[in-house]
Amino acid sequence: MGLFRRKRKWYEHYGYNDSRLSQHRVRWDVVIPVFVLLIVCGCAAFCFWPVSDDRAEKATVLVENKSCYALEVPGVDTLYFSTFDRKNGFGRMQIVEDSAVVSRYATGFFVSGPQPWSLCDGRVVTSTQVVRPLIPLTKLNMELRKYLNILQNKVLAEKKIIDHQASEFKYYVETHNEEDDGYDQVLLYYRKLDNRKGYLDKIENCVVKALRMNNVKVSYRSNMSLVYRTETADTSYVGRYNASVLASESDSELALLHTTDSVMPEGSKSIRIAPFSIFDGVDHDMRVWLTGFNIGAVESRNIEKVKPAVMQGTLGQMSQQSGNADNVIRTWSHTIPTLQWSEGSVIRSPKGFVVGINQGDKMVEVKAVRRLMQ
Repeated sequence: MGLFRRKRKWYEHYGYNDSRLSQHRVRWDVVIPVFVLLIVCGCAAFCFWPVSDDRAEKATVLVENKSCYALEVPGVDTLYFSTFDRKNGFGRMQIVEDSAVVSRYATGFFVSGPQPWSLCDGRVVTSTQVVRPLIPLTKLNMELRKYLNILQNKVLAEKKIIDHQASEFKYYVETHNEEDDGYDQVLLYYRKLDNRKGYLDKIENCVVKALRMNNVKVSYRSNMSLVYRTETADTSYVGRYNASVLASESDSELALLHTTDSVMPEGSKSIRIAPFSIFDGVDHDMRVWLTGFNIGAVESRNIEKVKPAVMQGTLGQMSQQSGNADNVIRTWSHTIPTLQWSEGSVIRSPKGFVVGINQGDKMVEVKAVRRLMQ
C-alpha cells in the first residue's frame, strides 16, 4: 500500500490545504486592469504636467548664429563680408578677415516629444529669424556685380585716406628717434596703417579678379551654437554647444535645431509639449507668460551675463492663419513687453501649459511645434 500513497504537495508540507490556499490566490482579473490604469495615469501626468517657471527658465537657451558671405575667387584669398538689405537695395557692407562676422541671437528652448517615451535628445525650438541668411543668395547673386563695384570704390577711397595719413607718420618716424616722447605710439599706429593697406590690397585684387570673371557667386556660411549658463554656489560657467538645423518652416517662422552629439547642458531641463490641442486652447484677453532672453541694446554688449526673464501680458486678437485646411496654424497678437532677442521664447497659459512661441509682438500657436517635430 505504501507504493500507492499520495505524494504530499508542497503547500501541504507547510500546513496549507486547498481551501486555505484559495484565499491567497492572486486575482489577476483585478490586478491587470489596475496595473494598466496606473500606467495610463502615469503617462498622462508625465505628458500633461504643467510647466513651472523654474523648468521654463532651465529649458531656455540663447541661440547664436555667426554667419557671413564668402566670395571665393581662384588665385586669391577668400573674401568674407556681411551686409544688410534696405528697401532701395543694399545698404552698407563690411569686409572682415574671419569667417564668423555677423552675430545674431534669438531665444530657444529644449523640447521633448509629446510621447512619454520620447526624450529631448538635444532638440531646441527657436525662430527662423536667427537661422536664415540675412539676404537670400539668389537676390545677392543678382546684385553682385553692382555690389562689387561699390566695394571697389570704397576700398580705393579708404586706401587714399590711408596713403595720406601714412605719409605723415612715415615722415615723423624717419625724422625722430626712440628717445622722443610718443615715438612708440606713433610707430605702432604707422604699422597698423601699413597692415590695413596690405589687407585692402588683397580685397582690391579679389574684387578686380571677380569682376573679370563671367560667373561669380557668393556662398553663405553660418555657425550655430547655444550659449548656456551653469551656476553653482561657488562658480558660474558659460559655455557653448554647436548645433545644426533639423527642420524649419517659413509659415510658422520656427526652426528645430539639434545639438552636437545630442547633448544638453548640465542642469538644464526640457519642455514637453502636450500631445492634444485641448490642453493649449487660447482665448482673447487671456493672461500669458513669456520666458526668454528679453535683451535690449545695453544688455546685449555682454551676453555672458544675460539670463532668461519671465514677463507677463495678455493675448490680443487672432491676426493670421497659415497652413492647409487640415493643419491650420493661427497667430495671435499679445501685449507682452518684448525687446530684441525674445524671438522663439515659449509662452504659457495660466495653467502652465505651452500655448505658443513668441514672434515679435505676436504668438504662433504651439501646434506649429508639433508639426515641426513630426
